[in-house]
Amino acid sequence: RNMWLKRLAQQERWLDFLNSYRNTTDLTMRCLNSRARLFNNNDNAKSNFSATQEWKQYLQDLWLSGKRQPDECEDTFDFWYDKGMISNNDVWQRINLAFEAGNVTLAEELNFKLPSNERGLLKVWVATHKDPYRGLQDSLLRSDTERNRLIVGYAIKRLARTNINSSTKQWNTVKNDYSFTPNEQWSIERAIALRAASNRDPEALELLSQLSFSDAEVRRARVRTALWVEDWEAVLRFFRDLKPWERNAPRWRYW
Repeated sequence: RNMWLKRLAQQERWLDFLNSYRNTTDLTMRCLNSRARLFNNNDNAKSNFSATQEWKQYLQDLWLSGKRQPDECEDTFDFWYDKGMISNNDVWQRINLAFEAGNVTLAEELNFKLPSNERGLLKVWVATHKDPYRGLQDSLLRSDTERNRLIVGYAIKRLARTNINSSTKQWNTVKNDYSFTPNEQWSIERAIALRAASNRDPEALELLSQLSFSDAEVRRARVRTALWVEDWEAVLRFFRDLKPWERNAPRWRYW
């Protein structure tokens, strides 16, 4: 079916494509479907294009990804961007997803979809990826905005990859300069603590213990770290914190 649909798309037989298309998780097919739905309209219809909420959600599901999407999506993205249906906030959301996925090249390519007065901030983010400590000193990050908090948090997490002490010190220095939400603060401190645990840093158990909330990964890391430092009281305490289905995992059978 996919080969047939691709042939219909190459021939621009969009109505036939739509009649033959079935829902799928295949990204290329989903992108071709988005093009078919767009280009099945004639030029006049496109100029008066009115999007349904379902169609907007369909496109957003394709757009909001930290990975590069198939080329088949680009015509539709460009059209929707020109029509104002991909907002500035949508662009920043995808930039954030790209950085979180380690896809800095994609983030840089989205530069042209930002207003000229916001492109400098993206350059700061790229610089922060390369050198988190220097990036944190940039004057553009001094104001307490949602995007600046994203970049500062990203920088702290990047620092933790190479130096737990440095990331902890920088976090303690900057966290009161910004109005981080409890969830934002937890996310940053979680990243530091988990990296410390992965590195078997001497401060790992304390950092993990200080977290205000624990998810499955944190709970497992607490038990593993307590075992590593041979703190048997902490091992039992953190083991009891595991959810029942987590305790039944083969790795904890001894306990």
